[in-house]
Amino acid sequence: MQPTPASFEAYLFRHDLDQASGSGRTAIINHAADQLNRLSWDQREQLRQDGADRELFKKMTPDERSRFLDLTLPQGMHELMVALNKMKPEKRRKIVEDALTKMRNADPAGAPPPNDPQTQKIISEGLESFYKDSSPEVKLDFAPLIEQIQKNTQSFQ
Repeated sequence: MQPTPASFEAYLFRHDLDQASGSGRTAIINHAADQLNRLSWDQREQLRQDGADRELFKKMTPDERSRFLDLTLPQGMHELMVALNKMKPEKRRKIVEDALTKMRNADPAGAPPPNDPQTQKIISEGLESFYKDSSPEVKLDFAPLIEQIQKNTQSFQ
């Protein structure tokens, strides 16, 4: 059965990570990762807006978070590249403009430190997927955002 954002959220509601321990936690995380990996980019975006994935992540230990990222990042980045490659150029440019505005207006104190292993894993996986799987048009549209990410990262060093 194909999962949906609603079924993912219902699963997390029925299987509260805070109430589990040991192998039970591992099973919940593995099942959640499997469901998440079977969602499209748009469905993942809906979950992000609802905050369900973020709540699950907050309940995990650092080791569990790292494992969850290992299980879900490659597929998530692939889904993102598929979505960006299919997107109209105007919509991609709007995404870039919005992201640049948020990055420039964000409080640096609220951002995760770039030397955090999980942050590094996300950035590394994202850039690798971006350079490998995105079309030349997507790379061109996203160049200003990549440059801003580099500037922000360098300012922490």
